Amino acid sequence: MAKSGHQQPDGPAAQRGFWRELRRRKVPRIAGAYLAGAFAVLQAGDILFDVLVLPRAVFRAVAALLILGFPATLVLAWMFDITPDGVRRARAPAGAARPPRGYFATLLAFGLAIALLGVWAFLRPGTRDRTTAPTAAIAAGPSIAVLPFEDFSPARDQEYFSDGLTEELLNVLAQVPGLRVAARTSSFAFKGKRIDAREIGRRLDVGTVLEGSVRKAGNTLRITAQLINVEDGFHLWSQHYDRELTDIFAIQDEIAGAIADALLPRLGAALADGPAGDRTPAAAARAAVPRLAGTASIEAHDAYLLGLYHWNRRSLADLRRAVELFEEALRLDPDYARAHAGIALALSVMPFLDVDASTEALTRGKAAGLRALELDPQLPEAYAALGQIATYLEHDWAAADRYYRRARELNPNYATAHQWYAELQALRGRLGEALQAAQIARELDPLSPVVNHVLGAVHLFRREFDDAERAYRRTLELDPTYFTANVMLWRIHIAQRRYDAALDALAATPFPGIAELMARAQAGIRGTGTRESALDAVRAIERLDTGFPMLAYVPYLLLGDVGAAFRSLEEAYRANNPQVTYFWLDPLFDDLREDPVYVSLVRRLGLEEALRPPVM
Repeated sequence: MAKSGHQQPDGPAAQRGFWRELRRRKVPRIAGAYLAGAFAVLQAGDILFDVLVLPRAVFRAVAALLILGFPATLVLAWMFDITPDGVRRARAPAGAARPPRGYFATLLAFGLAIALLGVWAFLRPGTRDRTTAPTAAIAAGPSIAVLPFEDFSPARDQEYFSDGLTEELLNVLAQVPGLRVAARTSSFAFKGKRIDAREIGRRLDVGTVLEGSVRKAGNTLRITAQLINVEDGFHLWSQHYDRELTDIFAIQDEIAGAIADALLPRLGAALADGPAGDRTPAAAARAAVPRLAGTASIEAHDAYLLGLYHWNRRSLADLRRAVELFEEALRLDPDYARAHAGIALALSVMPFLDVDASTEALTRGKAAGLRALELDPQLPEAYAALGQIATYLEHDWAAADRYYRRARELNPNYATAHQWYAELQALRGRLGEALQAAQIARELDPLSPVVNHVLGAVHLFRREFDDAERAYRRTLELDPTYFTANVMLWRIHIAQRRYDAALDALAATPFPGIAELMARAQAGIRGTGTRESALDAVRAIERLDTGFPMLAYVPYLLLGDVGAAFRSLEEAYRANNPQVTYFWLDPLFDDLREDPVYVSLVRRLGLEEALRPPVM
């Protein structure tokens, strides 16, 4: 018997009719346009949210809304047509077969599946690894890495001089507007290694590499330099210079200008809008040389370069030696501004290695930094050192902010200034700004253990534990002896109550017996040991004088002895231990913000921000 009414076709004919109807209602076209638009919005938003320092949670919420809008768009496209008379309910043409309802359900299920997949991809923890995401303002534009010049002197005793010349050229090129210069730590990571320039360019994300050598015999110098395009490994420029040592500053001038000239064709307009005004890149580079030299005394400059060599090694003994050499440079030229700045820099970081010398070192460092700026108000190193001192000696966060901002303005390639600014913003609870600055520092200095350490700390303070752990693992890859990373990994694991992993991290530190003592403390915390034994272990850890107050206050807090935890912090505060300022960002203090002792301590530190939740 024949069926009456609208007959529903089956099989291939039904499928063809359904797809024809999809095209007629413009569903594929609308879906494609929506996906393209959503992708463009997400790409632009990923940059803008970092630039505006908005919380990543807001970005993820926007992404989720865009993704969930996809199935709704498919449904609306199917159900409605846009006509000259307005929006009308879509209907099949007269006489056409109506698509089976099952096909519409398939369309809706497809849209929902795509949306759910997108939501999962954007919202699952750790998807967007902020430790490796590029910062657009830094990643774009022309770039160069200055590799350590090799010492070819007959006695091979001029390493400090060749290193110093490298650093001088690096600083000169950093003055070229629009040119991104890889930081010293990352460039010097390749010292003494035979690695292809193209591989170095890939690791440092730069387009050109400068390498060279120095041969010094008596008062005679031979300097060879060559500029390499990392894309194809070809030389863009090479030159050698035979000079008397008396005109070392003229050689720096000549090399810097020649490099800028060689780069000019590929830099183009990128260098035209910088602070140098209408000067050419070569002129900007040459203009920087007299200010960077800062002395007419070859002997003072030589002492300064040797001091710089020890400053960059950063052990306590090297820092003390650096101060002695900078002082020697000042005996030869009392108005040598960069030597004053060198003293300020060395003394500004000394308290992290020698807590007992904290107040004296920072006070001397402040005087040296201020004198440097009297002689040369354009020295970014002096501003950065004064920012450190304002942070850890005076707890004057506003002054530190001004100093760091000025250092970054004067030299946007100064990775240390970005790193220290990130630390300051973290202390102030401005964790969005801290993350942005730490990412910029890492872009400029990707192979620096210290920079990766600071990035990990910011992630920890933001409670982004997976990202923090990745940053600290990267720190240990770069320098397996950087035991501070092990202490911070312990802190991450403790915050997540991963006690066994925490003990494994502490076992790699150089403090004798600390893992065993902490094991006893953690046994008391977990209820598998006695409380008194645990407290005795924590007191023993305090007597080790490790310089890390959290190794005592954290187990005290976990044992419920809040008073002992605050006493440990008070002792660190009285010793002016720079580590103490970060205590309030520890997740373990989230429930103690109204405790009177907590309030008293953060106010004495000037940390009014600690009375409010951090800004993510």
